[in-house]
Amino acid sequence: MNIGIVPTVRETYKDQYEFSIDIKLVKFLKKINNKTKITFLSDNSKLNFKYDLIIFAGGNDLIKFDKSQNNLIRKKLDDIFYLKAKREKIPMLGICYGATYFVNKFKNKIIKKKKIGNHNVIFKNNKFFKNKIKSTKVNSFKNFCIKKLDKNFEIIAQSNDDLIEAFFNSKFKFLGLMWHPERYKKFKQIDIKLVKNLL
Repeated sequence: MNIGIVPTVRETYKDQYEFSIDIKLVKFLKKINNKTKITFLSDNSKLNFKYDLIIFAGGNDLIKFDKSQNNLIRKKLDDIFYLKAKREKIPMLGICYGATYFVNKFKNKIIKKKKIGNHNVIFKNNKFFKNKIKSTKVNSFKNFCIKKLDKNFEIIAQSNDDLIEAFFNSKFKFLGLMWHPERYKKFKQIDIKLVKNLL
């Protein structure tokens, strides 16, 4: 299995920008399939490669909220690999920022609201994820939340304050998670199952 990850772009010093991948995300993906080959997607040279999944990692902000250089660089990368995935029908996973990037493409409602810490999510009845667990606690490290989605999206989970925490778009095979499945000491089986369903 080949997985490509669009990395976070960080400004480490003035005018010095670096690509960043959380090592825990790599470990999480190895739990799904320990023979997985992981590629950090950073330029057009990777466009001729075949992927089974493209991940849009967290860690940046949408340029409609923050036009800093690191976010502009990140958007260019996202756009390149989003078009590749769309064209070649490659499943996509968006984590936190990655989920809002996709939702923003469809002009759905994203609000500025900081949410840090653990909170409860409630799973909805849906075709994508049939799960016996009705609710679980997830982490949160976000400055923006998804308020509303149109009919192109299937809502998988919502928070107690009705913000959308997980969704699926069947046309583009896009799974969005507003929490970070990689940021646990012990990975959650429910997160592993969600990604396996996508694959």
